[in-house]
Amino acid sequence: MTEPLATDASFKTLPSPFAGIFSERKSSTVGFGATKKRKISKTLWFVERDADGKTTIRPVNKNLIPTGSTRPISPETVLEKYSPEPDLYMTHTAPRMRQLEQTVDEGDEHREKGELYSAEFQYTNALEIDEDHIRANFGIGLTYLERGENKKAQAVLDKLVTLDAAFTEQHKHLFNEFGIRLRRNGMFKECIRYYKRAQELTGEDDHLLFNIARAHFEAEEFDQAMKLLKESLSINPELYEARMLRKALHKAKPSLRDGGAIKITGI
Repeated sequence: MTEPLATDASFKTLPSPFAGIFSERKSSTVGFGATKKRKISKTLWFVERDADGKTTIRPVNKNLIPTGSTRPISPETVLEKYSPEPDLYMTHTAPRMRQLEQTVDEGDEHREKGELYSAEFQYTNALEIDEDHIRANFGIGLTYLERGENKKAQAVLDKLVTLDAAFTEQHKHLFNEFGIRLRRNGMFKECIRYYKRAQELTGEDDHLLFNIARAHFEAEEFDQAMKLLKESLSINPELYEARMLRKALHKAKPSLRDGGAIKITGI
């Protein structure tokens, strides 16, 4: 449970955990001569601090919802450069954030029941409030893929690859589900692009390399698949899925080893 920032002047640091809205004011001069005037602009930011004391900041959109990527910031910098807006957080942001998460939860429930048009409706409502909401983007993308609407899913993929938070550990389950669904829908090029974006952000990973290799395999790009598979196995020689795919590749392309084509199952 987070708590709003105290407004007491003696307050010296942020509580932990904590969430709140802060404003940043900047002055600029507009016009010339007699029309010259000073203009004050106000930008809102969402500051959050977890139980371990890690503090982050990210923008607030026109709906007063935090959106986009977070960046680390020190509590001292927050209190020095920004002004707290506790009433704004308590009366607007916090209730809207709860409602947003509830809307996405309802979308997930509909999707799990196979009620795909109802799921799309809820995800669309959520994205109208926060177009960068990770779960809502994954949810509507999966909905389109399950309905076989690959063109619409492509548009969601284009959005997801711009959202760094989509590739974090927090969203690993949705990340994996989306990649699998892209491959099963025959969107091999898109699947490879998706996994490579994750690779850019997270570095070399045996499972990620295997996933890229498998997409190449199903696209019948066997040489590229073997190259990536070797990289995966060099990191983790015991990765069962990779070893099974290697056997399939040996049979799919005789020059890689021997035998005829085989379809991999169970991985």
